[in-house]
Amino acid sequence: LVHASDGTSTIYVNGTSVASHNQGSNVSGWDTSFPLVLANEPSGDRPWLGTFHLVAVYDRALSSTEVQQNFNAGA
Repeated sequence: LVHASDGTSTIYVNGTSVASHNQGSNVSGWDTSFPLVLANEPSGDRPWLGTFHLVAVYDRALSSTEVQQNFNAGA
């Protein structure tokens, strides 16, 4: 998922954009006490059985070219 500063969120699967929608860019309602959790719930009671090949948090939105480059780099 890439979320741009203009409010557009784009979902990529295998390096290809599959959905895009403008969610807005106002994050004033964001609850900063929420933890960042991948593949489970904070309680640990819903384990995910998949495999991560790349997880990264950037301080800017990646371009579609950069997303494709990361996918092409492989696991």
